[in-house]
Amino acid sequence: MTRRRALAVGLSLVLLGATACAGKGGATSAPTTRATSTADGPASTGPSAREWLADLEPVGASLYVTSHSCPGKVAAGLCTVQAAFGNVPPLKAFPLTLWRYTDERWEDLGQPGVFSYAEMMRVPGGLLFVPRTHTEAAGFQTTGPLRLSLDEGRTWESWPIPQQPRRCRTDYSGPGGGPCSVAVAGDYVFVTSNFGWIRRNIRSGGWEDVALPERARVHEFDAGGYGLLTLDDGTLIATANNPFSDSPKGFFRVSKDFGSTWSAPRANPGRHSDLGKVDGSVLYAECQDSSCGWYRSADLEHWRKATAAELPSLNDGRPFACRAPLRAGPSWRHPDAVARVGSLVYGITYVPYLNGHEATAAELPNPDLPHRARHVLEQSADSCATWAPVPSGPSS
Repeated sequence: MTRRRALAVGLSLVLLGATACAGKGGATSAPTTRATSTADGPASTGPSAREWLADLEPVGASLYVTSHSCPGKVAAGLCTVQAAFGNVPPLKAFPLTLWRYTDERWEDLGQPGVFSYAEMMRVPGGLLFVPRTHTEAAGFQTTGPLRLSLDEGRTWESWPIPQQPRRCRTDYSGPGGGPCSVAVAGDYVFVTSNFGWIRRNIRSGGWEDVALPERARVHEFDAGGYGLLTLDDGTLIATANNPFSDSPKGFFRVSKDFGSTWSAPRANPGRHSDLGKVDGSVLYAECQDSSCGWYRSADLEHWRKATAAELPSLNDGRPFACRAPLRAGPSWRHPDAVARVGSLVYGITYVPYLNGHEATAAELPNPDLPHRARHVLEQSADSCATWAPVPSGPSS
């Protein structure tokens, strides 16, 4: 999924953050798996309904899913979480278990050495986990070490992140904060902050600097750094949005060689817009005047307004994998994570319950109303118009 991938609001905040992962340096073998697919016996049925589904990611023809111990209540063999006006159980660091789903068969890959607030990313030929921690003041912060597997999750290597302050904190994170973001482009992993960027090839070498042209601060809240977006072909977009003022408007720079060189500044479209979404090789900017809508650029130079047919993939923070209404009928539910494998779209769906039954839109018109929730893994063969349970798949 591209990454990726955007997790939904509300309860998904429990899943996005992270805690420093266990293990230091060197490649390590994954723990013995609890149940695997073999030619001599039945495949695993996947994560137990007593666990909480956390995240998913496609790699080739396989879907990778993480789960952890139920953070709420197990009733009738099912994991449910109380979500009253946005409140959730206290944040805990549950060890994540990694699963692979291929050709309707599950394989338990054991625990990769990270906890429930780690974000899973796809890299060429493998997977990367980005451990995070959460504080009330700074939100979710990357802590490291990163965990990389290039053999389908069977063994893992730890990558400590250099902790120089200029690389690994923002103006708002405090001395112990982590980097702003971690992103993947081609064979490179990038760690970015307002104090500088670094990169590392997934197959060789250590961390090296990525030098971006300096830019002047335009107001007191401007940290003077760049954000990062990546296109599917590895092109990097360094964003300098300016949400606090109409003039000067924001700009961006482009790198086609993984950060070695950068283009001259290119202006954001319209009077005032912010770059913030990518769909394959297409870059999107959102107009800050609600009547303007969205702009799109396929060549990173020329812009036009997005058409009505293109807008549904952007509404409500919906993942680009979905091109149609997420859910038809009276139920109120949404996917916390979505990924495409071949012609199928998979989603970990957040399902609210009231008084023991699935809540309808009339009963629960707003996700902040008191309710319990479960996570269910579903698949769609029609770009999210309709959904069905994953064969032998889990729910939590």
